[in-house]
Amino acid sequence: MSAYSKSLLLCPQRYSLFNTFTETLKVISDEVVGLDVSARIAARDKKINTQIFRLPFKLRSKWESYFLNKVNEIILEDFEKHKPDLVFVYNSEFLLPETCEYIKKKAKLIFFFFFSPLNTPTNNSYLSLLQNVDFLLSPDS
Repeated sequence: MSAYSKSLLLCPQRYSLFNTFTETLKVISDEVVGLDVSARIAARDKKINTQIFRLPFKLRSKWESYFLNKVNEIILEDFEKHKPDLVFVYNSEFLLPETCEYIKKKAKLIFFFFFSPLNTPTNNSYLSLLQNVDFLLSPDS
């Protein structure tokens, strides 16, 4: 019997790491469900999100709040649908600290940060996400 009956992987499917993580999680889980959040976001929203840093802070912060809340609703919807025992996250996948807190109450939460979590110019929530992590993997020196 595996350590976990079900794992949820939050990682873009276009990355080769998606398959690597999926196969690795199959070693410890009976079932692995992948969620590519970026595939569920409208192209228009993704385009705006990549360019929003050019706008003044007031507009940018309103957009980020809207966008991140929308994405976290998708994540929580899948989380509730699949009810995993383990959630494995590549980088931050747009997670908010309150979403991590909710997940942590019901499942183990593991992050794999490709870059150091201490060097996060594009994500203001990186460090606050770590409060609810069971395990953090960061190969960056």
